[in-house]
This record gives sequence, structure tokens and C-alpha cells, in this order.
Amino acid sequence: MIVDDALSYAVAIEIMLSDVLTPLHVKPIGYKWVFVWKRNEKNEIVRYKARLVAQGFSQRPRIDHDETYSPDVDVITFRYLISLVVSKKLSVQLMDVVTAYLYGDLDTEIYMKVPERLTLTGSNISKPQNTLSIRLRRSLYNLKQSGRMWYNRLSEYLTSHGYVNNELCPCVFIKKSHSDFAKVAVYVDDMNLIGTPEELKRTTAHLNTYFVATLGERTGQNGDDGRKTYIVYMGELPGPEISAMSGHHNLLAEAIGDVKVARESIIHSYGRTFNGFVARLLPHEAQALSDDDSVVSVFPNTVRKLHTTRSWDFLELPLKSKKRNSQIESNIIVGVLDTGIYMQAPSFNDKGYGPPPTKWKGKCMKGANFTGCNNKVIGAKYFKLETGRPYWGTHSPVDDDGHGTHTSSIIAGAAVKGASVYGVAKGTARGGVSLSRIAVYKVCWITTGCLDVDILAAFDEAIANGVDLISVSLGGHSRSFLDNPIAIGSFHAMKKGIFVSCAAGNDGLPASVENVAPWVMTVAANTIDRQLQTVVKLGNGQRISGNSLNTYSPKKLMYPLISGTLAANLSNDENDNGSACDAWALDANKVVGRIVYCQGFGTQDSTMHKLRGAGTLMTRYELDDYAYSPIIPGTEILVQDGIKIEKYINSTKNPTAVIYKTRTPSTTAPIVASFSSRGPQHMHPNILKPDISAPGVNILAAYPKIQSITGYSDDRRHNVFNMLSGTSMSCPHVTAAAAYVKSFHPDWSPAAIKSALMTTATPMKNETADTQLATGAGQVNPKKAVHPGLVYDITPDDYISFLCKEGFNDTDIGKLIGDKKKYKCSDFKHPRGTDGLNYPSMHLQLFPKDNYGVSAVFHRRVTHVGFGNSVYKAKVTNLNGLRVKVIPSTLTFTKLHQKRSFKVVVTGRPAMNETVMHALLQWDDSKHNVKSHIVVYTHLN
Repeated sequence: MIVDDALSYAVAIEIMLSDVLTPLHVKPIGYKWVFVWKRNEKNEIVRYKARLVAQGFSQRPRIDHDETYSPDVDVITFRYLISLVVSKKLSVQLMDVVTAYLYGDLDTEIYMKVPERLTLTGSNISKPQNTLSIRLRRSLYNLKQSGRMWYNRLSEYLTSHGYVNNELCPCVFIKKSHSDFAKVAVYVDDMNLIGTPEELKRTTAHLNTYFVATLGERTGQNGDDGRKTYIVYMGELPGPEISAMSGHHNLLAEAIGDVKVARESIIHSYGRTFNGFVARLLPHEAQALSDDDSVVSVFPNTVRKLHTTRSWDFLELPLKSKKRNSQIESNIIVGVLDTGIYMQAPSFNDKGYGPPPTKWKGKCMKGANFTGCNNKVIGAKYFKLETGRPYWGTHSPVDDDGHGTHTSSIIAGAAVKGASVYGVAKGTARGGVSLSRIAVYKVCWITTGCLDVDILAAFDEAIANGVDLISVSLGGHSRSFLDNPIAIGSFHAMKKGIFVSCAAGNDGLPASVENVAPWVMTVAANTIDRQLQTVVKLGNGQRISGNSLNTYSPKKLMYPLISGTLAANLSNDENDNGSACDAWALDANKVVGRIVYCQGFGTQDSTMHKLRGAGTLMTRYELDDYAYSPIIPGTEILVQDGIKIEKYINSTKNPTAVIYKTRTPSTTAPIVASFSSRGPQHMHPNILKPDISAPGVNILAAYPKIQSITGYSDDRRHNVFNMLSGTSMSCPHVTAAAAYVKSFHPDWSPAAIKSALMTTATPMKNETADTQLATGAGQVNPKKAVHPGLVYDITPDDYISFLCKEGFNDTDIGKLIGDKKKYKCSDFKHPRGTDGLNYPSMHLQLFPKDNYGVSAVFHRRVTHVGFGNSVYKAKVTNLNGLRVKVIPSTLTFTKLHQKRSFKVVVTGRPAMNETVMHALLQWDDSKHNVKSHIVVYTHLN
């Protein structure tokens, strides 16, 4: 799914407003929205904060407020409490209550203007009618009595749990028992808890249950404050005679210097398929662990983001075919790391499925809105390992978002006839390997995102459970392999023969590609040959084509039409733009029942919905290649068409128009999606990423009915199918294609399957010089990949040799491999050539220091997977200024699995200001055409 800052702030706003909206016709006080990016120590955005602030200066004494005093701890009292920590050897816990003032119930009637609310489809702010207001039932920031209302609620809670208010200092609460002791000092919405560890643990648990709180780490006289969550990665598991968990505790105790604190600091132990643990550490403790010989890497926990009736037919993979290996396909288990799954979707009906394969070792967790699995979805588990962080959403494997349900059904959804989004794109929805089984690992949560600790735990679980493939439609900025949970988890999966595919990302910019480890398949997104077209007809008979997923059929032949300019509220004194349809700039009486033409594109559909308009037309200079779903009849149109509409409106007394339901004409495809992240990558400059492309635009697949199709809470359309776009949708297409190939070749390695998919891919339409940086080998072709002729295979040792060439040291390599034997890079065959890896594509990046001269040698080894004698001859096309020599130019094979080596020598010099040079190497035996792209990228500065 395409995610931007507006969506993140929108969710934050919904949290703020969930308990206060009660419209009344009164004169209100003012307000203000405050938006904040919360960043970590690396300046990465980790949280979007939206705070609704009242204009308290306009409150009137004895009308809008009475008593306002709220006690806060002073410096002298705080110093005294800290002295107790030192003298009594107590612990300290810091707690910040999120949106604390919202917990305070107001004791006076206060009315406020209806706040601006960001919506989930764009970055503009929509404003309700200025004739409406709300009564505040909860306190807000900047209300004069807010601090007191919050204090009263907190005091009520603490005293009900055994705390006594100090008479001399009412900001301090005390609790004593026969052995435990605690004090709570209050300063606005922050609390300092001081006492014995046992009492603090009980109190913080209770407070965090009752209030949504962010916990600071418990501290003591050792000065161990400022703890943060880290992942300590230790490579392979130790021998069976050694307990990994016991080793983790001993190692942590040694680093911290306190057995008790170490026991409290550890959060989770990875120990099913690889070695490591999660703990809350101070910087110097993290450094001490990093210096330990048994540790590969220590890195902080970060947040990652989430990145069909037609698509499989477009890929020419039929639902029913005599050539399918149904029995093997039914025994394939696909692990999906995502937002969970909606079991009630018909795509996950298990009618006709036998019991799970005997190799399956996983479990199915039950919980809220999730009653269990079946013979289709055979496993489900959710992960929330981070302590002190609120996990928004249902604490069960159920999908609150829709993303995981959608991706899972693309891979292996059962065939469902008559699937559509309210009649749009009607057909049979199915997964690429509809007979295969699904195992779901919920690692992504609403607003919380996808945490590294949970992702790595899910990999550990999935590998141990016995999955055959893993699909990961999420990601984040590329990091070193040893600091990246997806790279680490997928490395261990690869060693176990498990194929892993990942989304390339949705940034759409050069050098923005994510998930670039060479052992994963990185997937870009492209269009399919079905477009969504919404037609607008004007009263003068003129027709205009727009882009949207409009599910509404018109109830009238024509509707009154007006522009935002003419619908403007002439008495409006705000700085709002009527032509752009800013809500407070419009006269509601002029909007009701009319289609409104608006200049620009944003959330005008939501505005018109609130003002009871009949539809909306929005303008863009260029239409998107993916469609949005308006909450009322609507579409985006080109600016030049908007000018025609406005001219028509101004030329007649009673302008009319109608917006028809979206239709699905054919179009040219595949073409790379505008949002799909491009290469080159920077982690491993001589490995071309993304690897391949797949359908990711307007993909129809399963969806949970607990979520509306737009995400708006006031959208009443709930459907078991929906259309989404993103590399999140293209990734599961490749996962399914890999599963399809595996059903014919169960013994093939992940690298062999990856090679087959890449060397048989379909070229993009309208290719440009930099197409390969956007799509890699091209669009996946599952049927051709079953019989590739030759494959470029890569063993785990080959990857180790590659890492040695990339600068990883002997210690890191030894820990990755595990075993008691001491390994060195010198123990592995030194990789030859420019890239040092037997990759199906060939890539070179040039920098100014290289003087822009192209000189590269790529050594390759292919394995014959065809039948009988074969003679392959090399052909190089699309040279584009490159000189390419293949040695030898002929390869002869006399038996299955025979291997042959060759080298490719590339020379040349790019033209002035030319950034991309491309050639295509093809090995041809008249039956197979094995393609490898050669791409040279020049950095101009």
C-alpha cells in the first residue's frame, strides 16, 4: 500500500478525536492542530504525533472554567526523592502518559469549533461546516482546567490502588506494604516512580493497562537510565548440549554487571533456527556486547513500514491446467509476514483441502476476532515483543488493516467466482498457487508499524515451523546485512532452502530500492493490461475520462454541477480557498445535492461527503497510474479537462453532469509503476536491484469486512474484496510464481528458482535506458520459469565468499556459519570478477574517481536443467555504447545438471551526462532463451 505522512497523521488525529465529537449548534472557542515528528537518535522518524490544542485564552472564568490549580512536583521535592534512591538503593521508573489530558472528564460545559481532520487518501486538510461545533466531554491541552482534570483522574486511580496522597505535597503519592515501597511524583503528564523493583513492576503494569503510557527504563543507583531496545544477533545456534537461553542470560549479566537487572532487561530469546536475543540496554552495555567474541552484531530496534481477477491471467498462469503438479502444490507452505489475516474471507475457505502437510510444526493462536485456523490457513501467530510501546490493534492474528489478507490471497487464495469491488472488475479471484497452504505471522500493527524485534522473531518461528517460502511485503531504509532483521532472517531461511521474496519499496525515486540482500528476491511493481476508467458526462454531451475506483452507479440521468469558486461562502473570513473546495470556504447550501468541480487533488471527496454533495471532480496535471477510491462518486481528471468543465459551468445557467461507475478497458502493459522504488542500490554496488517486477497496480484480492474499503470510519462500504496498489502487491505475485516453480522442482535451491524467474522474465513495454534499474530482469513469467534451460545457482558458501569480498571479517563469518570450528575468509574460495557472485544479472557502478571508464569482468557458472544434449550460443544485443565479449561463446551440455563456466568482459565509456548503459546477454539453444541483463550506472557527482 502507498503510505505517506498524511496517513500517519490521520491515524494520530483519529486517536485524538475518538471520544470528543458531539456536534451542537453553539458559538465555540477556537482550537489548533500541532503536528510533530518524533525522531530517534539517528534522526529517523519513529512516530507521528498529532495534538489538538484548545485556545484556552478565550475561556471565561466561572463560565468555561472554575478551579484550575494542579499540583506538580517541585525541584526540592524531586531532589529529596532522588536522595532516597541513593540512600535506600531503590529503583526509578519514568512514565509518560500519551495524550494524558484526554483522560480528564470536564466538570463544566465547553464548546469548540469542529477540528480540521486529515483523511486517509491524501495530504490536504478538510474542514467541516463552520456552523457546527462540539461539546468537549474530555479535557484538551491548553484548556485552563486540563491539568487539574487529569490530576483528579490520576489521583482517583492511584488512591483506589492503595496509594495515599501526601498532605504536605499533594503531587506525591505513597504506598507501603510489609516489604515493598513506592512513591509516585507527578509533573504534568509525566510520572517518576520510586521504590522497590517488585512494587514498581506491579504499579507500572497497572498504570500502563489503565492509561496508554510510554515507559522510560527502570533506573537505580547504578545510573542505568536511558535504556533502549536492542537486538543482539549471535549467528547460528550453539550445539544441542548448550541452552541458548541460558547463554543469553549469562552474557547479558556479564555485560550489565547485575544478574537481577539483566534478568529484567531481557525481552525475548531467538533460539529456534538462529541465535540471539532482545534486551533493553544502555549504550555502553550495547557496546560491551558488541565487543564480545560470541556476538555478530548489536543494533537498535527500529520501525519498518508496509510497502486478483486479472493479474494471474495477465501472467498467463491458468487456474486449471493438466500440467500443474497438484499434489506437490498442496504440500507447499507459504509463510506471510504482514498484518495478519481475515479468516472469514471466502478466499481462505478450506473446502476440498486435506489435513496440513506432515512437515508442518507450527501452531495456530486464537484470540479476539480470531477463532482459529483451517486446512487452508494452517498456522497463525502474532508478535508484540517490545515492552513499553503501545501496539494499536487487536491482539490476535486477525487483520485490522487489510494488507495481510490482501497479500496472502494473492499468493494462495482459493478461487472465488464473481469477485469484485461492488461490481467493478468482476471475475474469478484466486491466488497463483491456490492449492498451497498459508501460515500467517502478524508483525505489523496499526500506527505502531512493523518492529525489527517482531520481524526477526517471525522469521525464527517460520523457519522452525517448516515453511517452504516466505513473503515479506514490508521494509525500511537499507542497512548493513548484520544490522538488518530481514537480511538476517532471510539468510537463515536461505540456508534451510527457503525462498524469500521482498517488496522493493514505494518511494518511486532513483536509489530508493529496499531489501537488497542478494539472497532475497527484490520485487518491483508494474501495471497490468486492465485500467480503471471513470467517465464524466457534461450536460452539453461532452465526455471526459478520469481515474478512480468509483463504485457508485448514478441514480439520476444528470446532477446539478457547480465549481468550488461559485460554491464559495462569501461571508467566510478564513484564509481558505473556494476554488480548491476547502470546506470552510464553501456554502453548504450550494453544495448539497450537487457535483462540485474542485481545482487540485486532495480530500475533497471527504469534504463533499460531509457537506452532502452528490460528487466531486478533482484535477491533476498528470493522472496517476493507480486509482484511489473516493467515499462519494468522484474521480481525478486532467487540469486541461478541468478548464473545459469550468468553461461549461460559466457558460450556462443550469450546468449538469453525471459521474458513471468505473469501467475496466484494456491498456498497454506491462509498464513500471510510478511509485515503485528504483535502483541503483548502495549496500552492494555491483548487485542489480530490484531483481524482477510483477503486477502491483489496482490488484483485486481478499479484504477484511471489519475495515471499510477506503479506511474512512464513515464509509459504509465493507467488502470481502478490494483493490490495492504497491510493491506489497507485486511481492506476493513473485512468491506464488516461485511456489509454482518449486512444485515442479522441489529439490531446487532458492537461488536456482530465483535464476529461473529472472532469466525467463518478460520485457517491459516502452522500455527506456533506465528501465532495468526500475524493474530488474522484467515482469515475472511463471510458466516459462518452469523450463529455463540453464540456471545460475548459488550456494551458501558462495554467499559467504561474497561477504568476505564485501569486507566482512573472519569473526563475523565464523559466527554466521556457527559450528565449533574456526572459520576464516581464507577457508573459502576467493570469488572472482567484479561482483564476486554467480548472479543472474551483471551490474557495475561508476564514480568520478573511476574516471568513468568501463572495465569489468563477470565470472559465471550455469547448470543445465534441460534434457538431452544441448548447445547454447551467446548473443549480445542492445549494446548502447558498451563492448561485451563472452568467453567462450558456445556452451555444450551432454547430461542433466552438468555445469559450465564462462566470463563476460565489458568495456566502454559513457557519453557525456549519460547515466545508464545497458546490454542483454542471451544464451540460446533454439528451445530456451536464457537472458541476463548487463547494466552500467554512472554517478555524475
